[in-house]
Amino acid sequence: MSLNLSSNGLLGTIPSGLSLDSLLLFSNDGLSGTVPAAFVGSAVAINHTALSGTLPSQLSNLTTIDLRFTRLSGTVPDSIGGWQQLAWLGVGWTSLSGTLPSDLPSSLSEM
Repeated sequence: MSLNLSSNGLLGTIPSGLSLDSLLLFSNDGLSGTVPAAFVGSAVAINHTALSGTLPSQLSNLTTIDLRFTRLSGTVPDSIGGWQQLAWLGVGWTSLSGTLPSDLPSSLSEM
């Protein structure tokens, strides 16, 4: 089951621990706060929002993470090298800085 809450004028923060079988999509909304540290499912897309903070290191269970066009800052966690299920990571148009770990997962096909 997927949940698409894009372009609905949502305001506020995203609750932690949301659980879906596949995709959780928030896009083009007025969401703020930080990226919750726990999502249960395979993919999350939270882009074109006012989310800020850092990329949580606890997202290792996801295959797809799309956080483009947010206010994320800090660095990509070193633990991303152990996220063996990660196939797609979108962090463009953020304020993330630093270098990517040299041991990116072999499953990562696109950034």
